[in-house]
This record gives sequence, C-alpha cells and structure tokens, in this order.
Amino acid sequence: KYIPPLRWQQHTLKEILTNLIEKYYEMANALLTSERKKEAIISKVNKTQKGLPPVVSSTMSDTDKMTLQIILDITHFGNMLNQNLGVNQHTFSAYQKLWGLVSDSLHLLETLENQNLN
Repeated sequence: KYIPPLRWQQHTLKEILTNLIEKYYEMANALLTSERKKEAIISKVNKTQKGLPPVVSSTMSDTDKMTLQIILDITHFGNMLNQNLGVNQHTFSAYQKLWGLVSDSLHLLETLENQNLN
C-alpha cells in the first residue's frame, strides 16, 4: 500500500512518540506506585507506634512532589508536541493514556499555588 511521504512521516513520528510515551508511562507509573506503597507503610508504622504524636504536615509529601513534577513534565511535553511537531496532544491516544496517569492528582497544582501565596 502506497503512503504519501508527508503522511508516512507523520505515521512514523507517531509510532516513535508512542514508544517513547509508553516507556515514560511505565517508569512514571512504577515510581509513583512504589512511592505510594512506601508512604502507606510509613503511615501504618507511625500509627502503630505507641506514645508518639501523629505526624501531621501541612506541606506536600514526597510522593505528592514527585507526582506534581510528573504533571508539569507531561504538560510541558504535550505543549512541545503541539508547538514543535504539530501533534495535537488532545487527540493523540498515547499522550492521553500518559495524562491519565496523573489526571486525578491535578489538585496538587492548586495546593502548590496556595502554598506560594502564603
């Protein structure tokens, strides 16, 4: 089947980007999963310690900070896809899957903004 050169280039670009995004997704997901497990274990240990006051912090946890950085990285990457390569991140399924990794944590951006205002 004949594919016109420009269409072939776009197809090849999306294949390469899909592979790249899938690898990033795997690594980011593994990192966040590991950190969340670690945080849960530490929380359980702190709850079982008798006589120690509970650890309450108004700052972000390390996991939240990592998640926030990944949100910022993914957002920047999506903007670069659009601006530099002409790939619409809103319709690119591989990017949408990556965005789904952190989309439920967007409240962290608001938390960061509130901390910066204080």
